[in-house]
Amino acid sequence: MKRVFKIIGLISLTCFSFFITEKTSLVVKNMDDIMISIKENMDNFKTKSIDSIIKDDTIIPGISGRKVNINKSYKKMKEYGKYNEDLYVYDYIKPNISLSDNKDKIITNINSKKRMVSLIFLLDDNDPTDVLNIVNNYNIKANFFIKDKIDINLKPHNIGIVSNDYSNIEWLKM
Repeated sequence: MKRVFKIIGLISLTCFSFFITEKTSLVVKNMDDIMISIKENMDNFKTKSIDSIIKDDTIIPGISGRKVNINKSYKKMKEYGKYNEDLYVYDYIKPNISLSDNKDKIITNINSKKRMVSLIFLLDDNDPTDVLNIVNNYNIKANFFIKDKIDINLKPHNIGIVSNDYSNIEWLKM
């Protein structure tokens, strides 16, 4: 019976030492200058998600929000050796009403708060020189879909070779 109490005591002591070690490391981590700086500044980098706008069978996409992942940011900055706001790691917050949950809707507009657009061009037998001049002049990156390889240099744009029925796309590495 004495032996059972010794084993139970040893197991309890081991578990308690792991618990104390974890709590001690948490206290030390929270007292670190990097962690203090992260916690002081993290609200400056938080953005709220914006819900999609649904009207009948149409949708205007929302925008994901983001919040600082404290532990991953701390680990990354600790490896770097000092606080650096460029090293923040974020968790993204999905909007309550999102495009991914409403794939049966037709996108009619872009979200005015997100100033991004994707330009997609299908080049059958058309000469893309005019389009290339415009996008290159404004330093815009575009997606070009072609059926056959062409001799025109489309760098730095994305190029996809499409099948005749447009069911498959093979992206070229540029």
